[in-house]
Amino acid sequence: MFYKEFNTPSVLQRWQFVPDNGTMIINPAERRDAGTYRVQITEEATGKTVREHTVQLTIEGPVSDVDLSISCSANGERSVRCSSNGDSPQYSWSLDGRPLGEADADLSSDNQTLLLRGDVTGQLTCSVRNHVSSTHTTRLMELCSGLDSMCDATQDAACYGALGGPVYLQLIEDTRGCELKFYHENKRAFTFRKNKPVFHDEFNTPSVLQRWQFVPDNGTMIINPAESRDAGTYRVVITASSGTSVGQHTVQLTIEAPLSDVDLSISCSANGERSVRCSSNGDSPQFSWSLDGRPLGEADADVSSDNQTLLLRGDVTGQLTCSVRNHVSSTHTTPLLFGCSGGISPVFISVWLAEIIILTSLLVGGYYLYIRNRTSHTPGQTLHTLCRITHLHLLYTRNRTSHTPVQNTHNTHFYYMYTTRDHTLQVSVHITHFTFCFLHT
Repeated sequence: MFYKEFNTPSVLQRWQFVPDNGTMIINPAERRDAGTYRVQITEEATGKTVREHTVQLTIEGPVSDVDLSISCSANGERSVRCSSNGDSPQYSWSLDGRPLGEADADLSSDNQTLLLRGDVTGQLTCSVRNHVSSTHTTRLMELCSGLDSMCDATQDAACYGALGGPVYLQLIEDTRGCELKFYHENKRAFTFRKNKPVFHDEFNTPSVLQRWQFVPDNGTMIINPAESRDAGTYRVVITASSGTSVGQHTVQLTIEAPLSDVDLSISCSANGERSVRCSSNGDSPQFSWSLDGRPLGEADADVSSDNQTLLLRGDVTGQLTCSVRNHVSSTHTTPLLFGCSGGISPVFISVWLAEIIILTSLLVGGYYLYIRNRTSHTPGQTLHTLCRITHLHLLYTRNRTSHTPVQNTHNTHFYYMYTTRDHTLQVSVHITHFTFCFLHT
């Protein structure tokens, strides 16, 4: 029996108590249903209270689909923000199927935003949940495209630049009151003094001056476009205007060719094993694999030492992703992986051998007839040359039926059909215009 404001159509249509199992059903739940409920159980005969307890009911809005926004800063840093509508969402992150670690990114206090470190790439997943629902989304994280190679070279550093792209080396934060000497492989490239850079020797040539520029305002050396010869060891020597040494440091610059599109080749062996090879042009490519968004494990495949080739185990199928990266670029490809539809069977080899036997028999038979007629004719007899054009067709086909030899009405044509599990393989061997001749009187 419902009382007072609970004994109204708006409540009675949604609230139901089931005596059989003592369950209270509220459907659909509304925000006003949240709150503290007290349950009191008494004996029907005596009215004595047997037990009472309290239930705290919270009504939450389910989390919606996840939205992932990625932004790139001017220096190539990638900020990723995950958001979802719903009450009290809790966020968690994973990269290539493993929890995101401190080495991968800096996380905000609410775990909703992260700043990816360096050249971290891979399948980034943001998962959102509350007490009543959960959802997630996965994106392939790549380096920020279209951005220049920016490197903090104000201290000892290893920097990387893309071949053909601009490279920014910040050599000093503040040039005021300082003189700077810049050496490449112990050869002085330029001197910055009195707010003016002066290039020296082979660096004071059009081929260098058109590409090299030092910006005093922010102490940055710009090389654009970068060439392979720009790679090497640079030394920065900084002194005060008075001549006092301020410090020096070394910059190791590596110029890499960006990666091209990924090429994925899949081959099947005779026993149905699948070998997959991933390749991409570019310098120092690093390969990684994932299957359906998770890292490829030992149970899925054997991977070569260079991580470029793998041998898939058993009937592994799904979305296979090969990701390739180096220090200046990254790319990937994701084909749908199927099982092999069967290799060339031993029957094909048997039929091929049969074809050789038939061909050999024709040659031997023709030669025998030729010898017999040549030795048996008498002088004065006319020799007629009879030639037969023999066409030998060998047909090897795949169908869903069992292997069946088929002979046509002409004894110069022979067909053989053999079944594999998925397809019909047809191999036709056609010996065209094979001619044997013998002499006839």
